[in-house]
Amino acid sequence: MLGRKLLVAFVLALGLSVSAVHADSYFYGVGNDEAWYGSHEIWMELEDLPEWHINRCASWANRRGWDTSASIYTDIQGYASSLEAGDVFLFSYMGHGGWDWPDANSDEGSTSRPDSNDPTPPNPPPYTGDESIGRSGDSSTYWMRDDQLADAFADFDSGVEVVVISGACHSGGLVGGSSDIDYSVPAGNDGLYAMLGAPEHGTSVGYYAGYSETFGDYYRPLLSEALLATLEPNISFPEWYDAAMTHGETQTHETNVPWQEENLFLEFWPESEWVPTTQEETWYTDHWGWQESYAQLRPIEYNSLDSSHDHLVGTPEPTSTSLVILVLLGVSAKLRRRKQS
Repeated sequence: MLGRKLLVAFVLALGLSVSAVHADSYFYGVGNDEAWYGSHEIWMELEDLPEWHINRCASWANRRGWDTSASIYTDIQGYASSLEAGDVFLFSYMGHGGWDWPDANSDEGSTSRPDSNDPTPPNPPPYTGDESIGRSGDSSTYWMRDDQLADAFADFDSGVEVVVISGACHSGGLVGGSSDIDYSVPAGNDGLYAMLGAPEHGTSVGYYAGYSETFGDYYRPLLSEALLATLEPNISFPEWYDAAMTHGETQTHETNVPWQEENLFLEFWPESEWVPTTQEETWYTDHWGWQESYAQLRPIEYNSLDSSHDHLVGTPEPTSTSLVILVLLGVSAKLRRRKQS
């Protein structure tokens, strides 16, 4: 009798496995100019984790930001039209970013921009002007502005979790304006998460990490360095950000700065509750950082995830099939105990 129950349970398990929603994780990475290898390094860490597969990875070096045929914009549109509820889409961008593009729809407001890297800006963001990502040497028509990135997200299913990692200068300005990604479809569906490498008025810092005859010198953004050092299984995206921020608060990097004869060992960025000293309030409009303290301003986080979208980075969620298999194992063990008695 118990053996028949076991068979019925097995048949039910097969039915559940067919009907269960199959969720996949997709990685789309772009590294432009001196940061050409940055997103691929993120992928190389992710691919060791079970839910990330090479067949669902695309990694580009020197990809155009906006175009109607082949660009970051059209690539993301392709993912948006094809991914299904339960899927995770991770967009990683490492490269240059701007913050002074003409704001055609005035969604950024009229607050004037402070000096770059001012640790105590007189007014909070958003600041006048659109932010952008793209590739050096391209004309302005090929740089993608923050409003266009939000537009590229328009066709994502409400059940897709969209994650943005950007190591670009001024990438904090991808959120804040009324047409930015925090007003995009995924954000409205409680499914958008972002780690942004610098505040809107801040520059992102990278250091020399290698050379390629094809692409030239490679500079690794500090955000990449911290993320690579802290990724581990059973971690969520917000937990990954927190771990990376803690890493950056305690790690130092030897830095060559123009106002010092000797190199400095600067911490990546200050703590979240940091209040700058009088000395640290001095900034340099032509250079990043502070004289003897931090390499850059602290990266920022945007999080609209609800519980249905907040997936683990490193471990897939258990499916109904695996849960039933656990039940079957329990029944099988009970059968063996009865035979032994």
